[in-house]
Amino acid sequence: MLPVGLSMLWESAAPVEALADRFGFDGIDEAAAWCVETLSASWGIQVREVGRVVISDHNAILWAATDHGDVVVKWSRALDQFHRLDASTRLLGLLAERGFPVARPLLSASGSARVVTDGPVGKLSLAVLPELAGEWLNVGDEAAVRAAGAVLAELHAALATIRPDAALANEPVDWRSRIAGWLDDESGVGDGVGTSGTASRGTASRGAGSRGAGSRGAGSGGVGSGGVGAGGVGAGGTAGRGVSSPCAGGHVAGGESPEGNAVSDSRDGVAHEAARRLAQALSAAPRLDDAVQLVHNDFRAANILTRGSRIVGVLDFDDVVVTHRVYDLAKASLYLGTLFTDWGPTAPDIRRAFREGYEAVRPLSDAERGWLEILTLWLGLRAAQSQPEPARWLAAL
Repeated sequence: MLPVGLSMLWESAAPVEALADRFGFDGIDEAAAWCVETLSASWGIQVREVGRVVISDHNAILWAATDHGDVVVKWSRALDQFHRLDASTRLLGLLAERGFPVARPLLSASGSARVVTDGPVGKLSLAVLPELAGEWLNVGDEAAVRAAGAVLAELHAALATIRPDAALANEPVDWRSRIAGWLDDESGVGDGVGTSGTASRGTASRGAGSRGAGSRGAGSGGVGSGGVGAGGVGAGGTAGRGVSSPCAGGHVAGGESPEGNAVSDSRDGVAHEAARRLAQALSAAPRLDDAVQLVHNDFRAANILTRGSRIVGVLDFDDVVVTHRVYDLAKASLYLGTLFTDWGPTAPDIRRAFREGYEAVRPLSDAERGWLEILTLWLGLRAAQSQPEPARWLAAL
């Protein structure tokens, strides 16, 4: 449960300073007063009480009790994302019409899903959503994990019926070329692993370490009582931390001791073997022949609400992209248990249960089964480059 009052979702910054620096509000009371006025003027909603405000990068989320029930107000100052946020918020309405468990946006007095208005120091884009009750997905509950897999398959079916808004459309990624290029140029996994006959360079990663499903945005996904939907770096993102590849001979913290070298050497061997498996699987992989479509791209515990072992809400559609469904399944499988500051890989047995739940609704083709292994290996190796405790990620592969 997120704390009452003002807090940061995942950053270590001081929340009072962040609220002032990023949005111009001198404390939570001033932010609440602005929200009361804005909701009354633009939505005709009367706020009775504000419970908490959470800041996430250029975005903020406020929980309030109102005459329209408990709601979540999400605002962003990221001007370059306003069109995309509007489109992803309208997407929630389309999914709700299809009976999918999302927070249907409350329309403004003018009939808009989002409103752009003046904040203290600039334009802000706002959405108002009903609060969904539930708890974050517990990956220790196998029944809930299987249910989550089934819901992802159902979500893919629903999204397949929706034509992407221009603001959400992207050029689909050629995963074969993307992964082959990464193996050749950026993995640093040792000589001869690359897929085009070139030796790996053994250098520090140059931005290949995407945070995958990292918690970043807070624009439109809907928020449950258990937590918030907070978006991450999109598919193919380059949000690497600038750390050396764990496969490139770097040492663990404290590192020049024999014990440190032994740990590093062991880790390098595991990474090298995983990359070799990846290269071999990629060279034999068939063409993915399914149509690309909108996918969630951040389907994990922080964005999945449960009641018992049932899935009662899916949050945060800010990172939707157009790509193959199996990519979304692979990414969700690897990051399924992650919340906001608790980053770690999903154990193989949990990934297996999740996939079985998915295939109970939508069986994979033979080509997709092969690509699920490829994409999971690749995403795991990238996480090992960019996340703390790379040995944990490598061991899960």
